[in-house]
Order: sequence, then structure tokens, then C-alpha cells
Amino acid sequence: MDPVRLVLAVQDPPYAEAVLNYVQSCDDATRLQIAAFTRLDALQQYKEKGKQHDLVVLDGAMLEAWRGLELPLIPGRWIYLSDGSIDPVAEHEVAVPKYQPIPELLSGWLARAGRSVHSSHTGRELRSGGTHVLGMVSAIGHCGKTMIAMSIARQLAELGCRVLYLNLEMLNSSEQLLSEERLQGGKSSFSRLLYDLKVLQENGEEIDLEPYIVRKEALKCDGLVGGAEVKEMLEMNADDTAALLGALQGLNRYDMIVVDNDGLNQKLLQAVTRHADELLWVLTADHTGQWKTGKWIQHLGTQEMNGTDFAAKSRFIINRYTPKLDSRKQEITADHVLPMMNSWDGSNLLEQLHTPAFQKEILKLCHELYGTAQSSGAFMDGMRGGGR
Repeated sequence: MDPVRLVLAVQDPPYAEAVLNYVQSCDDATRLQIAAFTRLDALQQYKEKGKQHDLVVLDGAMLEAWRGLELPLIPGRWIYLSDGSIDPVAEHEVAVPKYQPIPELLSGWLARAGRSVHSSHTGRELRSGGTHVLGMVSAIGHCGKTMIAMSIARQLAELGCRVLYLNLEMLNSSEQLLSEERLQGGKSSFSRLLYDLKVLQENGEEIDLEPYIVRKEALKCDGLVGGAEVKEMLEMNADDTAALLGALQGLNRYDMIVVDNDGLNQKLLQAVTRHADELLWVLTADHTGQWKTGKWIQHLGTQEMNGTDFAAKSRFIINRYTPKLDSRKQEITADHVLPMMNSWDGSNLLEQLHTPAFQKEILKLCHELYGTAQSSGAFMDGMRGGGR
């Protein structure tokens, strides 16, 4: 069957980029050909060439421009992306919410064109209901773990997943990477949270986590970060960590909690290992990094984990991968690789988080881990939202 030829016209480059990246990385890429336009002049040139299409999808601004060019809108062959208001011309046609999970958008578009989506996925879908916990760990420093953790959180949030980014590093590097300043006042201190967690463990009294949760606009999701001082994190033990994760899951607010942990605090690492649905080990291809990772895994495998199948949870990512590494003997077989990005030379770390090529690789990683979760309840309303 020939692919559906679709014109996507939106004056919102990040929106168009998110849709294109998704289509290019999913199994149904051959079923859909998208010509995306965010500028009126490019759209006009496309139409002047007499290109044919099966369906046109427009937002309000592009709908006005389309009519201004006196281009035809064939009944039954166009969709209006609504931001809440209804255009008079669109009210008798199909109007769909502009911001919703991308898989649902594509299903609606293909259905309008008389097609259906039947995808198969090798990854494990996020379970419907409940809160999934992804633990990010590494036995080495400067491997890009926190950047990957934040990128996964942001990508899942943009797909419509309700995400919390939880940083439990001994020294929280995310605030430095995001050029954030720790809030003074307004939000309760981490020491207070530790006290509340101990009260929770002693008498089961529910605690209010709201004062500790902040919105991280750069990640499009909520966040909760550890203490500002090393001594605060040293006070946190495995039971505190388990109580925190349990309380966050008990909120039933999030589909995914991305836990950014390091290997310096074994007590926290063991607690995260027990609670996580998956553990992503980030390493590099050099011998020393793989040796250290192997030693940590060997050690954790000997610890009492209350029946936890540690090996079954573990996945391995080699970051900053280059083709020349294929010739090296790898001590650990990687489940995923993330390439070296030459464009990162000289850029600050916040810019790296928004690098399109890197985000495309992160999107592929999310697909490999969880599929697109098209049939699960995990990806909720608001393609860009996440969190509250």
C-alpha cells in the first residue's frame, strides 16, 4: 500500500520537529510521508510545484495563510489543529487538539486518510497505571549520565508522559548543567524532607511532598533534587530513599520517575536498584570505565536485594560512541549506544541538551526501552506537558 502523503503546516518549529523525529524513529515510518512547513514562503513554493497530498494538517496561523494564498481545502482531506479556539472555517471539519501524545495524533491523521496504525515494538511498554521507575547509574564520572537522564526525562515529557526527574547525586550536577539557582525560601529544605521521611517510617504518617517538588521548564517536567551539601546526602540512608520513592509512587501523579543516582553512595544505590523497573548503566568504551562498571555490578550481585533480579533490570549504554570503537574488545556488551556529537565542541551543556541530533538518538533510545506505549495508559494528555 502506498504511504499517506501528508502536509503538516504549523508556525511552531519545535512542534514540527518533534513530529518528524517521532515518525522517522518509529516502525510506521514507511506508511507516512510528511512534508512539514513552518514558514509561509516555503509552503507556497511547495504548492507552486504542484505537489499532491492525501491530507493537510494546519494550525490556526497556517490555516489563515493557506486561505490567503487561495489554496483549496478539499472536504474530508484536511485537519485543523486547535489550541482551544475554533476557526469558523474549521468548525464543520475535523478539529483535533494540537497538543496530545504524538502516537494518538498520528493515529487520528491516518484514520482521517482512511488508514490505521498497526505498530510492533521490541521495547517494553510503560505499564498502564502506576508509576514506572527508571534508575540512571554509573560507576565512572564525566560519562554524560546526568545529561542522558535529563534528556530522557525531557523526551518522555514531550511525548506526553507525566515525568518527575529525581536527582540523588551526592553533588547535584543538574542545577549546574541547567544554569539553575537553588530556590531560597519558598521551597522546603532537603533536611526537612529527611525529617519527614523518618517520621513516615516511624509511624506511617503521610507526608506532603508538594513543598519539595519544583517545575523544571528546561526539562518540560517536574523535579525534586537532593541536598545542597554533601553532609545532607550522607545523612540519607537506604530506608529514607525507599520511603521517598514509595511516597512519590503513591502520589499517582507520574507515569515515570527518572532517578539520577551515582555510585558514590552505596546505600542509595541499593535502594534505587530494588525499586527501579530498569537500571540504565552509562559507561564509555574505554577499558578503565568498563572495568569499574564490571566490578560494581559484580559487587551488587553479591548483595542481599530481597529477591530482586538485578541482572534482569540492568541495561548498558555506551555514550560518546564512534565507529572506530568497533575494533576494540568490549568487556560489557552494550544494549544501546549514543554517538559522539561533534557539534558539542565549545558549546555549553544546556545547548547540548537541545541538540536536535542528540535528542533524535534519545528518542530512539526511548522507543527501544518502552516502544511508543501506544496501547498503554502511560502517555497522557499534553504532548509537551509532563508533570502537573
